[in-house]
Amino acid sequence: MSPAERIVVLDVHGVIFTNPLAAYLAELAQRHGREGAEVLDAWTSRLRRAFWLGHIDVPEMWRTLFPGADPEALTHGLEHRYAEGPLFSLLHEITEPLWLLSNHRTEWLMPRLERFGLSDRFERIYVSDAIGFVKPDARAFRIARAAAGSREVTYVDDKPENVAVAADVFETALTVPEAIERIRA
Repeated sequence: MSPAERIVVLDVHGVIFTNPLAAYLAELAQRHGREGAEVLDAWTSRLRRAFWLGHIDVPEMWRTLFPGADPEALTHGLEHRYAEGPLFSLLHEITEPLWLLSNHRTEWLMPRLERFGLSDRFERIYVSDAIGFVKPDARAFRIARAAAGSREVTYVDDKPENVAVAADVFETALTVPEAIERIRA
């Protein structure tokens, strides 16, 4: 099968970029005199899904976690902690069209892609706040599957629970180490 008959769908954080959020939240908790575990629990159990779906905005998310802090400064501090992830330097070796499927916010992701020189590298970009589903919900993967038509899809993610669900939707679903091994083979 030629590269034109296949596509590669990548998760973003933990794959193309690092995922510094948990460490940043712990650092902020300490700086604001809060328990890191308490802040991380608030993020994971109450805010993350609503934030990724766009049900709460950026200032509300930050104000809930760190009342009185400047949301813009917190966003800026987080953004500058992102770095190249494990597949970043290998993107040029992937010959198939690349798509992104991310649990994130469009207003954060698009400028990050621009900053890292990747804004034109992806044929399609699906972000949870725009598609209305958060992985590992199979409906998030099915949106990409439907758009791919008859093309075979290989999906890559750093989270095993996402890979497991994606394996039921796409022809191939790989963890990051598996993808790196295939690219280098």
